[in-house]
This record gives sequence, C-alpha cells and structure tokens, in this order.
Amino acid sequence: MAGIRLLVLSVPETECISMEHQDACFKLQQIKFASTRLTVSALRATDEELYLEVMTSPLCMQHISAPLSIKHAEKNFSTVLRLKQQEQQQFLFSVALTESGQKIGIASVDKLDLKAKSADLGRILLPQWHGQGFGTELSHLLILWLGADLGIKRFTKHIRNSNISAIESAKKLGFRLVRTKAVSSQPDISLYLYTPN
Repeated sequence: MAGIRLLVLSVPETECISMEHQDACFKLQQIKFASTRLTVSALRATDEELYLEVMTSPLCMQHISAPLSIKHAEKNFSTVLRLKQQEQQQFLFSVALTESGQKIGIASVDKLDLKAKSADLGRILLPQWHGQGFGTELSHLLILWLGADLGIKRFTKHIRNSNISAIESAKKLGFRLVRTKAVSSQPDISLYLYTPN
C-alpha cells in the first residue's frame, strides 16, 4: 500500500460536547489526507453532486439499501451537513483521485468511540472505479490515519454476505469474521473486526 501524508485544512470549530470528542470532531471535519492514488477529505457542501450520484445509484447501493430518490438524497445531504455542526459519531468523506482530483466515492467513519478506541468503517465507490483496488486502499488509509491521529485500535466493518468483493477486501487488510446476523427481511450482514498489532 502507498504511504500516507496528512494535509490539514482550516475550518470553523465544531460544537462537540466533551473536549476529547471536540478534538476528534475537529480533526475529522478538517482533515484531508492522501496516498499517491487517493485523496480523502471531509464532506463539504461542494460534494453534493457526488453524494447524490452515489446515493441514487442502484449499482452503488446494491449491497447497502435501496437507492434513494433525488429528493430524499438532497434532504439527507442537507441533514449530513447540519449534523456536522453537532456532536456526532458518524463522519463522511469524499474520495478523489490524487492526480486528477476526480471524485470517485464516499467513505464513512461510524460509531466512533474514543474511550473504547473503536470505529466502524464504510465506503461506497462509483461503479466505474470498482475492481481497481481503490476500496482496499481507502480502508487502509482510514485505518492508518485513525490509528495514528486518534489512537483507534479496533476497526469494524458491517458487510452484506452478497458483497464478495468487500469481504475479500476486508480479509486482505486483516479483518476477520466475528458474527453473521439476519436483519429483518434483509440479507445477512456479517461483522468483521480488525485490531492492528
């Protein structure tokens, strides 16, 4: 995997409650980091077109949920931006090619727990960028950054059993299957765990 370099941007401070969580919120909302192939930045208002394309795409959403309507996706995007100003446990990022700046997907850090030093990782790439190793590289970048900057030591992924490429990607990074559970009428979802040495 390519090396990681952190590029910190200046943005207004958030209104998180605890000082530790406030510091983490600030870092997650201002961060921009990159490898030789990918650049990951906190989701901004300028990322609305990317968000709408991802969330309304049947191919992008096939292993997550039904694609959203444009109106629903627009409403969700507004909510995501508004929640960035409050204490939160989920953070969204835009993902772009480092060389060209072309946006290719969205990453998430969910269930961030600084006391337990854990976080759940997610990603959705536009279909034309599947099968090129970008998803694996993106997860690796998130693990490196969260471990180095926030001391996160326990990473999880919730992956549908039908998403074979995401399962293979997780296993390449060292994630192991913890359990599989059925969620109402939806396909089984498996929990994968990675704890770096």
